[in-house]
Amino acid sequence: MSEKETMGDRIKKWRLRKGWSQRQLARATGLDNSWINRLEGGEKTNISLEGAKKICQVLGVSLDYLAGMYDEDGNLRPATVDQCEAGATVAVVCPRCESIVGISVA
Repeated sequence: MSEKETMGDRIKKWRLRKGWSQRQLARATGLDNSWINRLEGGEKTNISLEGAKKICQVLGVSLDYLAGMYDEDGNLRPATVDQCEAGATVAVVCPRCESIVGISVA
């Protein structure tokens, strides 16, 4: 997994591994097709915890992987901003709304 790979990239990778279209993923998760399109395309970067769980369940990946905390091999990626290289993205769960937010490290 590259350092610049986004949550949308990871979703798209696993969706394609299943041979699914965005519409099929939307049906399987109950999420809106255009929302999935925007998420995979990088136009949308925030996702609710419930939405993320639905995607993880149907794609067979963990929340940790989807959030970018672990790579495909189960190796822990840096979890704090001060451990990350410039340009990396750190996934953070908002304690108020439980959305997973990607924060770019300057």
